[in-house]
Parts: sequence; structure tokens; C-alpha cells
Amino acid sequence: MSIPSIIFVHGANHGSWCWELLRPLLSAPFSSLDLPGRGMFPRDPAEVDVGAWVDHVCNAITGPDLHDVVLVGHSLAGITLPRVVDRIPDRIAHVVYIAAAVPAQGESIADMVLDGKAPGAVVQPPNEAAATRMFCNDMDDRQTRFVVRNLVAEAGRPFSQPMDVAGLAHRVPRTFVKLLRDRALPPALQDQVIERLAPVEVVELDAGHDVMISKPHALAPILNARMRRS
Repeated sequence: MSIPSIIFVHGANHGSWCWELLRPLLSAPFSSLDLPGRGMFPRDPAEVDVGAWVDHVCNAITGPDLHDVVLVGHSLAGITLPRVVDRIPDRIAHVVYIAAAVPAQGESIADMVLDGKAPGAVVQPPNEAAATRMFCNDMDDRQTRFVVRNLVAEAGRPFSQPMDVAGLAHRVPRTFVKLLRDRALPPALQDQVIERLAPVEVVELDAGHDVMISKPHALAPILNARMRRS
């Protein structure tokens, strides 16, 4: 029997660094990926699309021949996770969406959260004031500095690419972590995603958007419980 593992997929302007506070709190091995365009996988963000992200996550699972994976995605990772499940459903034991943006079939992230206004080829990280407002409203000064100094430029093309939710037809168990103090993806938009993901287990946390940094001790038990089910 294979050992379950966790694969973490970060959101926009973030990287693998955002999961580090969870490391000592998890009960199973995990990998936190840098998607192409940052960190260990530098690339011109203007050249990156959703397909590159999907390929990268699938390779991180199939390359080391992982099975019974708990696939965890935050925020913009919501456009990648269903595609990964559609490609390699037999490898995935559970999917956890953390305040993840999953547009309706054929719509885009720009349609969902930007009133249809597609960004440019590269999305620069928000300035300190905007980042603090969107990501850090429940953080102390140390946590806020950690987030602000690590934000990176993001690929713009994925924001305007139409969503493919075919992967939701696979009956891989899924959980949505709803963040009640989220300003980047407000609870009302999260509720739309929850309807789209049904049937889905919903767990609520009184936290802002970057819960893995502000409240890792609240998030870790949720992830550990899904590992035990795998």
C-alpha cells in the first residue's frame, strides 16, 4: 500500500514559501510546488498559461509515481486542480480547495472576480497597502511582512483562459475550506464555488485569505483528517 502524501498548489503572486508554517504540523509527507514562473522554476510569466501549470502539477505526482495524493490548492489554484483530477483521477484520493476560485464552465477568473477585465500579460504583485488589505487582514506585523516581501509577479494569461470543470465529474472526494474573513475572495463568491463543486464537504474557518500563514494551527487538523481518510 502506498503512503499518502500531500501536494500543495499555491495561488496568484504566491509560491511554495506560503506553506512552510504547516510543515511541522502535518502528519504525512508533503510537497509544496513552485508553479512555472517563480522560485525553482523561473520563466517569463508572460509565456505561462494554465496548461503549463497543469503539466507541472501532474508531473510532480506521476514523476515520483505517487498515489493516494491529497491535492490541496489555494485561491487561483482553483483553475488548475479540476484539470489535474481530470487527467490523473486514479492518483488523487482527496482534493482540498482553500478559498479557491473555480469559475463556471467556459468562464474565466477575469469574468468571476475582475468584471471581465482581462489583466495584462504579467500581473505584478499588489503594493504593500493592497496586499495587506487583501491577504493579511488577520495577521500580525511579522506575518504581514513575510507575505509582502515574498509576493512575486504572476502570469496574466490564466486569468482570461476559459475554465474547464470536466474534472469535477470524477467522484474524487473534495473539501472546501471557506474563509469567513477573506477579502480577496469574499465569502459570497466562495459560496458560488461551493455550489459549483457539489457534492462537497465544507469546513469554515474564521480567517483571512492566507490562512496557512495566519492560522496554520487551525488549518493543519483539517488536512491531517483528510490524510487519514485516504
